Amino acid sequence: MSDVRRLALVALAAGLAAAPAVRAQTVSELRERVRRLEQAYFAAQAVAAPADSAARQSNFVPRDSATAGGLHVFAPRIAVANAREGAERAWSMLQSIFGTEAGILANTDFALQLERPSQVVAAPQEARRFIAENSATDIANRLVWEASQILSARLDRRLYIWMGGAIVPDPHPGWLLRATYIDLLSAPSPAARRCYLGALDGCRDAFDLPPTAESFRRWYGPAERRLIVQEIIAGEDIQLVPELYRDCVTRGDDSACVRLLQRTAESAIPAPLGRPMRIGLVQFALEVGGPGAFHRLTAAAGQPVDAQFAAAADMPLDSLLAVWRGRVLAARPEPVTLESKGAWVALSWGVIFGLLALRSTRWR
Repeated sequence: MSDVRRLALVALAAGLAAAPAVRAQTVSELRERVRRLEQAYFAAQAVAAPADSAARQSNFVPRDSATAGGLHVFAPRIAVANAREGAERAWSMLQSIFGTEAGILANTDFALQLERPSQVVAAPQEARRFIAENSATDIANRLVWEASQILSARLDRRLYIWMGGAIVPDPHPGWLLRATYIDLLSAPSPAARRCYLGALDGCRDAFDLPPTAESFRRWYGPAERRLIVQEIIAGEDIQLVPELYRDCVTRGDDSACVRLLQRTAESAIPAPLGRPMRIGLVQFALEVGGPGAFHRLTAAAGQPVDAQFAAAADMPLDSLLAVWRGRVLAARPEPVTLESKGAWVALSWGVIFGLLALRSTRWR
């Protein structure tokens, strides 16, 4: 709020305070008083508006622009070189996933606001603003994120819900393949283990393809469902259904566990292959399908989710899953090897902690 506006409002408040309140006022007198106060308020607004506008304009810095492919970025002049390099990197990443459809970004202007020093670039009102450091890497990452939201908004809603978020190209995709390998190997899910061993129906179940109403039935058996109930249901939730919880956890009644999980929000039940892996599978389908894959994916909106995968990859879902599984297994993390001295040190510490644990009362 500008100083002019503050002074006007103070004067208005003072007028209200100074108004006579000793005698009763007629309706006509009250109406006249309200009319005068309204006139004073609008007059104060008219005086303050130009001052506020000038103050806002003074916060803007002169702009330059950077263009790469379909990306057009307004940037402060001190950042235009980094903005140009960042836009080139971002465009390369966007094209690698979204292919020819990335061209629709030419309809959107982006405006860079520097985080440090804080500078707001003058840009058209409809420009999509984003905040970044004055470095090509940060500008590229933020641009990719912003552009990905625009492109992912074109996806079928059911596919978007299944993924749990937008498709955002990653400059280092190898980490996700390694993480997926670990999840397949270690997730407490029979479906994930079957997928790891090569059963493609296990991969479909682990991904919940096509999506089902009670996906936890595909993911977990009775023993795992009981453990999940213990993990995600606690406190007040137990007090609401104490007998059902006791039947599941204490007596091992799987029907009680199923009823508890049916009452639980789907998002609260851990999936063996969760949101990052699901988005990663869509990205893999786009990679396999080539430059036109994202166009085919959006054109398949309305079809079952697994059919959309097949359209994007231009191959049956099981064929896609087989290629994906091979890529995941090939990304197996390198085993950590210890020199003999390091191994003896690790073993010694293990023995020490084991002896301490045996002395604990929990083990008696």
